[in-house]
Amino acid sequence: MAKKLRTPLVQFNNERAEQIFRVLANLWEKNAGIFKNVTLPQFLWDAPKEPRDAAHFFFAAAHTMRGPSVSEDPFKWVVKLFVHYPELLESGTIVGHWCPERIANAVYEVTQAALNGKGVGTGKHGALAFKITEIANAWHKNAHTIVRRFNGNVLNIFDGVRDFEEAFARIDHARLGSDGIIGMRRKIFSLFTIWLQERGIIPTFPTPIPVDFHALRILWTTGVITLPTKPIPCDASFPEALWGRPSVRPTESLKDEVALWSQEFLTRHHLSHLSVNPALWVLGRTLCSGQLQNQTRGGGTFFYTPEALAAPNGRKLWPRSYPDPCGICPIASSCTGASPSWVHYQKGVLVWFDRIPYPGTPLLDGLDWQHHVGVKSRKGRRPQGETSWLEQQKKHQRTRNW
Repeated sequence: MAKKLRTPLVQFNNERAEQIFRVLANLWEKNAGIFKNVTLPQFLWDAPKEPRDAAHFFFAAAHTMRGPSVSEDPFKWVVKLFVHYPELLESGTIVGHWCPERIANAVYEVTQAALNGKGVGTGKHGALAFKITEIANAWHKNAHTIVRRFNGNVLNIFDGVRDFEEAFARIDHARLGSDGIIGMRRKIFSLFTIWLQERGIIPTFPTPIPVDFHALRILWTTGVITLPTKPIPCDASFPEALWGRPSVRPTESLKDEVALWSQEFLTRHHLSHLSVNPALWVLGRTLCSGQLQNQTRGGGTFFYTPEALAAPNGRKLWPRSYPDPCGICPIASSCTGASPSWVHYQKGVLVWFDRIPYPGTPLLDGLDWQHHVGVKSRKGRRPQGETSWLEQQKKHQRTRNW
C-alpha cells in the first residue's frame, strides 16, 4: 500500500503528464526518434546468467548510484570487481569473510588496475568508486540484513509483492531501523527493482519513476509539476547571477511525493514505467544537459541567464556550432524552463531560468545527434575495449590462484 504523505508539497498537471508520457513511451517502445539505438548503462555489460547472481550483482551496483557519478562508471567497476571476486555475489560469504575495509580495498585494487594507477576523484579509489567508504559500509551491513531477514537471497525481498511500495516497506530503514537496508531510499531501490524487471528476474508490478535530478528538471520545466519555490538568497552563498531567482531544495519528502504520484498515475493510465522512466532519464541526461542554459562556464562563475541571452549582444553567447538539442526534443513545445545542473550538484537546489529559444539554425537535422551532443556509450554496443562479464571471468579464472 502506498505511503500517505501528510503535507502536499507538489502540484501535478495530470493532463500535461499524460500528453508528455505518452509521447515519450511511444518513441521508446518503437525504438524511434531520439531513442533509436540507445543502450542503457545496465545493458552495456553482461550480468551473471543465474537470476540469483544477477540480482546480487545489481544489488551491489545500486549501492554506487549516488551523487554526480556517471552511471557507466560504477557499472564498469562492479563488473570488474565481480570478475576478480565472484564470492562477493554471496551475502553469506561477505558476512563470514569480509569486512568493510576489505571490500573497499578490493575496489581500490580493481579500479586502480582499470585506471592503470591513475585514479582521480575523491580519495585514492578514483572516480569509479565515488564515496567508497560509505558504499563499503552499506554493502557490508546490508549483506548481514539479507542473510538475517531474507535467507541470504535479495530476491526474497520481492516474494509475493503486488507493487513497489509493498517491497519497499520490507527494507525501508526509516520504518524498520536496523532491520532495514541502508543507502537505498525510494530512488535507488526503484532503480534496482526496474533493473530486475527489465531482465525478467522479478514480475513487472507497478513501480515509480526513480526521481532524480534529470526527472525533476524535465517534469518541472514542462509544467507536469509545480514546485514550492523560494528566491535564492542575495548573499555570498550563491553566485550573484542567481540572486532572487526561483529555487527549490528537492528534499526526500518532495521526491517521495513525485515518486508515489508517478506510480499511481502510470498504473491508472496504463503506461509502462519501463518505457517512461528510461525515456525521461535519457532525455534529461543527454538533450537537456546539452541545452546552453543548463550549462555554466568557469566552474559556476558564469550562467547563461535569460537576461544575458535576450540582451542586444546575447546572440554572441551562443556557440558558433551549437547543436541545439531543443530542435529535436519531442516535448520541447511544452518546455519553458531551464535549470543548470551545477547549481543542483554544488548547492543542492534546483533554480529556474526562463528558457530562451536558440535564435540560429539547428545543426542536428539529419545528423547523428548522439555524436554531436557528446553522448557516452549510447549506441547498441559495448564501449571499445570492453569484454563481457562472462568473458572477463573466464579469462581471470585461467590466471587466478584459487
